[in-house]
Amino acid sequence: MQDRREKIARIVETEGKVEVTTLSRQFGCSVVTIRSDLRALEEEGKLHRVFGGAERIEAAPALTVAERAFPYSSIQHQVKEKTAIARYAVRQISNNDLIILDDSSSAYYLAKEITRSALPHISVFTNSITVAYTLYGQPNVDLFMIGGNVSTSTPGTVGDEAADGFRNIHADKGFIGVHGINLDVGITSITSSTLKVKQAILKASDRLYVLADSTKYDGGYISVVCPISEISEIVTDDGLGARERQKAKEAGAALVLVDEKGEVRQA
Repeated sequence: MQDRREKIARIVETEGKVEVTTLSRQFGCSVVTIRSDLRALEEEGKLHRVFGGAERIEAAPALTVAERAFPYSSIQHQVKEKTAIARYAVRQISNNDLIILDDSSSAYYLAKEITRSALPHISVFTNSITVAYTLYGQPNVDLFMIGGNVSTSTPGTVGDEAADGFRNIHADKGFIGVHGINLDVGITSITSSTLKVKQAILKASDRLYVLADSTKYDGGYISVVCPISEISEIVTDDGLGARERQKAKEAGAALVLVDEKGEVRQA
């Protein structure tokens, strides 16, 4: 055991960061065992644990408690773009709105913007542990947490129970992140448990905003959440390429491009 932990420490030191699943395959042991190793190594000050793995202490970013619950690659990816999208999205929220925020990193950045906003009062329903953590104690927010099975890939509840929780709500606006946008078929997903939740949020919301940075377009997918026509607005950064912009126009997508300040740019 000690020999394995020493090898893990050397791998993290050399590579900067590593995932639990990768170590599990490499050493031929369970992810539970690897997590125990990482916990012990962190206590010894040899690495820094993050969601789904570990990283070299010198490389560890100054993340908040809420941010550390996300996979490193998700929360640290396209931060400026997600923040710009959130700055636009928060301006679409009105006083006394009842809104839904899902368990995506994009919704988390919107929650951060809500804490900085001058909105007198809103109600927020969420299945995201990090959104709830971020908005907890905000005097202008009535916060409601949707229950269900906690996902192993994102810090939020998923599956039938979470979907049922959203089906009992009537929201003015819903804000979701997505696995991808395929402009030929619609908003895409890679897991059925997440798919059900996003479909429930769609049905529960008078207006649904998809918050998707420009890296989310035309990738692979397993299933489709809904066609483009059912989305009130797709909000993305102005780094979206000309080809995707043209395809969005041809698909009749309500596409909103924003600059780094969250201001609308012409497509």
